[in-house]
Amino acid sequence: MTPIHHRYLSALLGVCLLPGARGWAVPSELDHLRDLEQQAMRVIEVSKRAFVFLEGGSGFIISPDGHMLTNAHVIADALSAKRLLIRGHLAGGKPVTADILGTDPEGDVALLKLRPDPKEPGVPLVHLELGDSEAVRGGQRVVALGDPFLIASANIFIERPPPDYEPSASLGIVSAVHRNSDTYTDAIQVDVAVNRGNSGGPLLTLDGKVVGINGKIETRFDTGVNTGVGYAIPTRQIQRFLEPLKKANGGRVRHGVVPGLESEERAGDKEGLAIQRVKANSSAQMAGFKEGDRILSVDDLPVRSRRRLEGILGTYPAGSMVTVKVLRGSDTLELKVGLVEAGPLPFLGLTATTDEGPDGGARILSIVPGSPAARAGIQINDIVVEFNKVKILSHIELELQLQTCRMGDLVSVSIIRDGKTQEIEVRLGGRGNS
Repeated sequence: MTPIHHRYLSALLGVCLLPGARGWAVPSELDHLRDLEQQAMRVIEVSKRAFVFLEGGSGFIISPDGHMLTNAHVIADALSAKRLLIRGHLAGGKPVTADILGTDPEGDVALLKLRPDPKEPGVPLVHLELGDSEAVRGGQRVVALGDPFLIASANIFIERPPPDYEPSASLGIVSAVHRNSDTYTDAIQVDVAVNRGNSGGPLLTLDGKVVGINGKIETRFDTGVNTGVGYAIPTRQIQRFLEPLKKANGGRVRHGVVPGLESEERAGDKEGLAIQRVKANSSAQMAGFKEGDRILSVDDLPVRSRRRLEGILGTYPAGSMVTVKVLRGSDTLELKVGLVEAGPLPFLGLTATTDEGPDGGARILSIVPGSPAARAGIQINDIVVEFNKVKILSHIELELQLQTCRMGDLVSVSIIRDGKTQEIEVRLGGRGNS
């Protein structure tokens, strides 16, 4: 269902009067109000069957085999207690248990998997479909499901709620998109009434598609009560993390960054966001960035500020590839950039470019004196074709494989030198500790 046309706005604000009509509403506007009401009721009725009450908050099922989303902070106490099994129940009181597959604490997302019901083996579960959060616009009507202050609260969790107990729903609008609030770097802002206990519940469009996870509200005077400003994690971000979360084996999935890239704060009057500095031997330099480049977009999303650049990159897990358009002089270039984990990085001590030969590889351009690569005997113009037995087709793949290692690891590097292949062992150092 599309957002309501402006000609019906007067009907949303109050009853319209016609001259001499003694208070009767315009029939067409009243009909559309009733259509809106009926559509919201249908969405709530269907969606509540995929809702899950959890200790400390809410969750919802996204696949017929029981994959479920919630906020990472909803299950934080369980993780602190090293407990990977979560209790909950469906609307109507049916108890369920779920295993934690993976968490993204920085993005506040967790993926769980409901254990099959032994009484109903193989029966598909009612689930919600993930929609496209990039299509959401300000003013669009949305519905939030949750359990504010009630039985999902960690302090008053009820083992077996009444059979008629259901999640509550609230209707409101999207206030803004692409908001950056703490670790919510690309959030949907809503005026929907959500409070503690709503965390982890779905934000739905009026066609029943999930466009976000409700997880954060702005409060005043430390009351912890809704002030009309809530934030939802967008589904576009969530979808990028789903596969890594499925493979996390109960662990954490990290976000990706481009180390060594420093930009100005705002774009100003010129086109693009200027790069002020590219650190030597950094991922940014390996990706091809140069000082003076002006960043135009990341994966076709326009960039006009450092905050927006960081916000977009913050929606990707480490290991992702993004396309960054930059303006270099009068030329527009596309750089394929591999995102790596933030924090202490393993150090090999070389820069490389993708070899132009038919089999690819990473051709060494320079080597840092005294670095692990230099001590191991790697030379300029060597072509890296394998790293820890993984085939390397480009310099970006070499960088990504390096980020799977830790400082101090002993790795094998297969190179081609003068047409001959040889294997070299290298003990990785750390940045500033080669």
